Amino acid sequence: MMMFSQRLNMNGPSPALTPRGLGGSSRPRLRHRAIALAVAALTLWSVPVLAGDPFRATDPYPISDRTEAAFRTLFEQGNYPEARRLATEALAQETDEPLLPAMLAAIAYLYEDRAAISTYADQTLSAAAQLRQSAPLRAELYQAVGQFMQGAATFSEGGLEAIPTALGKVGEVRQSLAQARAIAPDDPELNLIAGLMDIVLAVYLPFGNVERALATLDRGAPPYLVERGRAVAYRRLDRETDALAAVDRAIALTPNNPELWHLKAQLLYSLGEASKNVGQLQQSVALFEQVLAQEATLPPELIDHLKDNELRRARRAICRIQTGGDRC
Repeated sequence: MMMFSQRLNMNGPSPALTPRGLGGSSRPRLRHRAIALAVAALTLWSVPVLAGDPFRATDPYPISDRTEAAFRTLFEQGNYPEARRLATEALAQETDEPLLPAMLAAIAYLYEDRAAISTYADQTLSAAAQLRQSAPLRAELYQAVGQFMQGAATFSEGGLEAIPTALGKVGEVRQSLAQARAIAPDDPELNLIAGLMDIVLAVYLPFGNVERALATLDRGAPPYLVERGRAVAYRRLDRETDALAAVDRAIALTPNNPELWHLKAQLLYSLGEASKNVGQLQQSVALFEQVLAQEATLPPELIDHLKDNELRRARRAICRIQTGGDRC
């Protein structure tokens, strides 16, 4: 669920839940990016990679080469158009693999294709239902994912009026996760998903417990996605130094994903702006520019926000420090 990358912009609660948001300046694109990231993280962290199931040393779940290729393209390379192409082709052959429509729903969210979100969310639920006999834990997990995506789509479309419906989906998701815990409470995949869910709910709705999420993530896997989740959780707790250390660990494990560079740039900007540290701000600018060099692989909305807001803001912060505010 972490398409989760920096896109889980954790500067505060959803504007729709704040007095400013009630007045209409809700910055919906940031909210969409954040929820999309959450969608991706909840779904994709359950994917076995080339060495086998990244969660379990025994009884790994099978995954096709096609599905694995789409996953690796998205999470190791951060290449959204190519991941979407690969997942679409795989889904035509594997209608019983819930990961594929879940991945496509997350990508559709970032591209603001609301009709596709609903379609793929429904397909995720349908595919999850097919696993009830062969893989009941995975069936419950993907049911939670599908329900989460349905709620995310409702929340993105309806704003304040959609909150009651979205909260109803939260209840359904919690019930599905509880059923999964009844099957295997110590399962690392389950703990990863549950931990991230708590982070998302704490940030964007008045639910969730970030400290509990961190404890839950400690029992999750694979490591590079756990570190990414920790970075987001620490940022929510205003522990940005710890968040920076976590994202550095994630980058060490998956160095080619520009979303991790983006998250690190955001953290460096926050730290540098607060402490008036030009060096950190210059590092953030360099990383933002590094992300822009990969713009063809990333969603346009993410790139537009980076260009129009984050990069300009970081450059202005440097200018203000160096000139005392003149000419900035």
